[in-house]
Amino acid sequence: MLNLTENNFLLIITIFSFIVILSGLAIAFVYFTDSHTPLIIHFSMEKGIDFLGNRSHVFGILWTGLFFVVLNTVLAEILWKKIVSLAHVLLGINLLVSILIIINLFSIISVN
Repeated sequence: MLNLTENNFLLIITIFSFIVILSGLAIAFVYFTDSHTPLIIHFSMEKGIDFLGNRSHVFGILWTGLFFVVLNTVLAEILWKKIVSLAHVLLGINLLVSILIIINLFSIISVN
């Protein structure tokens, strides 16, 4: 059973991380369903477009983020009884990573 339910704040952070990533997946499914054209994934001011990709690259970013959030949640669950502060850090990083990934998704959408 989840030990995270002992602390409601950490449970809310974990649920919010999953909601952000899953809503990003839903937005990507809606926005990139019939997109078969190349997408601009990364660009820089000096060099211009660095990386072109397709919708599978966008979904790869989101699925990697979801895997990272799940992995950190499992590690926080394992470390909860031993090192509580490290579990707090892992869950905080979950929230940060999920927000950064959704910002990345919105920047890909706005460029394309």
